[in-house]
Amino acid sequence: MKISCKSCTLLLLLIGCTISSHAEDESIETPREVSFEDAKPNISPYDQAMALLKSMPKDRVTFKRSKPITNGLFQSQFQKLTTFLYNRIFHSENGDSLRKAPHPKLQQAAALLEAEAKLGNADAIFTLAELNFFSYYDYPRNLKLAFDYYSQLASEKGNATAQRMVGFMFATGIGNVVERDQGKALLYSTFAASGGDYEAQMMVGFRYLMGIGASNNCEKAVEQYKKVADKAMEYYHSGASNRRVPPSPKIRLPDEHGGIYGYAHNGGSIHRDPSEVEDILQYTRELAERGDIQAQISLAHIYYSGGHHIERNYRKAYRYYYDVANSQVRDASDTETSKLIAQARGMLGEMFRRGEGVTQDDETAYEWYIRGVQLESPIANNGLGDMYLKGVVVAEDAEQAKKYFEVASSMGYPEAHVNLGLLHLKAPQPDYANAYALFLKAYEGHYVPAYYHLAELIRKGHVEQPCSTVVTLYKNFVERMDWLHSPFPDAHRAYKKGDIETAFLRYLMAAEMGYEIG
Repeated sequence: MKISCKSCTLLLLLIGCTISSHAEDESIETPREVSFEDAKPNISPYDQAMALLKSMPKDRVTFKRSKPITNGLFQSQFQKLTTFLYNRIFHSENGDSLRKAPHPKLQQAAALLEAEAKLGNADAIFTLAELNFFSYYDYPRNLKLAFDYYSQLASEKGNATAQRMVGFMFATGIGNVVERDQGKALLYSTFAASGGDYEAQMMVGFRYLMGIGASNNCEKAVEQYKKVADKAMEYYHSGASNRRVPPSPKIRLPDEHGGIYGYAHNGGSIHRDPSEVEDILQYTRELAERGDIQAQISLAHIYYSGGHHIERNYRKAYRYYYDVANSQVRDASDTETSKLIAQARGMLGEMFRRGEGVTQDDETAYEWYIRGVQLESPIANNGLGDMYLKGVVVAEDAEQAKKYFEVASSMGYPEAHVNLGLLHLKAPQPDYANAYALFLKAYEGHYVPAYYHLAELIRKGHVEQPCSTVVTLYKNFVERMDWLHSPFPDAHRAYKKGDIETAFLRYLMAAEMGYEIG
């Protein structure tokens, strides 16, 4: 059986982490002992099984992690990695030949589920499929059984998730369970996409975009990506203040180990050793504690956004923004300090508006915006404009909102560009040219919602651009605003816990969805 180039790419991405995770210590962690009271007679066997499963740790650990890789990787570890993963996952329907027997409570739950599955319980069938495929709760992975359960659900129940998983297995031939068949992969994925499965819609969109299992068809690709984009935009606007903070940036696995060639051979902050990052953070904290306003704002931004080796922490961000916001400008010529204070006040307005690390409070948000506007904060001007537009705290006033948006836009604030552009579209005589120009500015400022609005303008024929531009904009949007369909959090969590097989499977799914990072 041949592996696609896409699968090879996933193997390469894992070079920086996999071999180190099993080369020195192949001991297995056993699930912790748990207590579970006997279920009451009136509880169904399925509910009994789920109660048993929920009483156990869900994640599994394939191998205990060893020391991180610090030298060149391709030379010494490529052959080991490819041989290990190729044989263990691609050639074997059961990737758990080295694992210990399942925990007794897991065996009990599985027996209950199997009995229910024989009676046609769709939930039991689906749970068994997931257990066998993803090896949840340390259940022995059996891709053949997973395929059988998914196939049963797909054909008998029309389950969209099951249809997508069957399509995925036909696309990759994973586990040597079925022969790779891109036509069947597209067929099952299309059924799943029609059933509203976001991941499947991305898979189908990518297949039509790249001509995998079908001829290239940009219009069909746009159709699928737009469905996902619409849902993502709807979710974005469902947050407090009608907007959510985008998901954290995705982490490339080689960056976990200093890049492709290790810490010693890469420059730049993204490839710093975690201990070095902590040293820098500690030094910056010490400066911040001594009242260094630049250090305080830097820490605030770091904790607000999160990043490589640093988890997002709104409470810590709030603390540092608050310290900066209440600082004093020494004299009128101290414009740099004034700008930093303005930033902090604007960000505090945002945090209170959305309830990030603090109790959501529009009145307090308004007060911080006012204080920020006094120092010409673009964030605060945009925030006040949004409040006037929606009549939050103040009386609704579209003209006043427009004035604030114009001020923020003149300062180059990307979100204000979009807000002003949307006002141009809502005018009695829509101004598509100006809206497009503003959306383009926001796009150039890497404001992700602008991708969607540009795509919509072009798709509706208000701006002349090729279909390829539309699909690229939608694709970039859904790959960044992917709260509802991202495989990356589960993939990265599995990797960090040492479950390299599951990480590989989830990153392979990301590749089938068209993602280009992992």
